[in-house]
Amino acid sequence: MTNKKVLVFPGAFQYVKNYGEYDGVDIWLGEKMISGGQTPDYIIGHSAGGVFALVNHYHSKTKFILINPFVPQRGVAFMFWSLARFLVGEGIPPKKIVNLKYWPHSLRLLAGLVGVDVMGAIKNLPRENVLIVRGSRDDFFCDLHSAEFIKENGVDLIEVDAGHDWNQNIAERVSSIING
Repeated sequence: MTNKKVLVFPGAFQYVKNYGEYDGVDIWLGEKMISGGQTPDYIIGHSAGGVFALVNHYHSKTKFILINPFVPQRGVAFMFWSLARFLVGEGIPPKKIVNLKYWPHSLRLLAGLVGVDVMGAIKNLPRENVLIVRGSRDDFFCDLHSAEFIKENGVDLIEVDAGHDWNQNIAERVSSIING
């Protein structure tokens, strides 16, 4: 457990509770605002949740840990094709996915986030406040092409033994980053 203020923005169609000890914003359920108004020390944004956090929750002192973000910008057709491949190839346990009644909202939100220039948003942040963690087995959204793109743009990249979805290896690495 950390004494730092940490907020999670979960990956597409997922709950904050999937991310363990951290507070967060259930954007796929329609939550949009950070409650309490306290500037977080860290924002953990997983996949599309990272895009949402970059667009909606900028704080100059907040450090962003982006997990398998959508870079480079690719377009709606590519992203939905990647989503289909991910669901078949890696999948998400059904208990981690938001209730079907939230899917219309989630699909609209995801479609809007796909068009965001993530690297452009990252470049507006102090370089020392952004770190990307990539699952070395993410062949869907933050693949090898993405890793090269991230490095070419001078953003710090850490690779861990994981696929696209949050797992114990990602959780442990994120915890070690936050807790120093």
